[in-house]
Amino acid sequence: MINNIIIEVYTSIAEQERETLLTRQAEGIAEAKTKGKHLGRPVLELPKEWDKLYKQWKEKEIKAVEFMKLVEMKKPAFYKKVKEYEASLKKSSGLSLAPSLIIK
Repeated sequence: MINNIIIEVYTSIAEQERETLLTRQAEGIAEAKTKGKHLGRPVLELPKEWDKLYKQWKEKEIKAVEFMKLVEMKKPAFYKKVKEYEASLKKSSGLSLAPSLIIK
């Protein structure tokens, strides 16, 4: 019986600490947003030679693995940036052509 009471007390304390932690975290995030601080992972910029290497990759002059090594990106980041780059090409050209056709 005493064990059950002790367990209940510890559970209540842990629950209260968790709620306090979440409240403080939410306040900190809100304050950071009002100050304009960046939250999350840093944005990965495209390297200067991206356009040239992308064109070579699309024309099958280099393989994707080689392209990834040259721009020092891992596979998920690489394909994410390719997708974003192709979307920006499509948006800037206003065409609905395949990206490989736009560059050539």
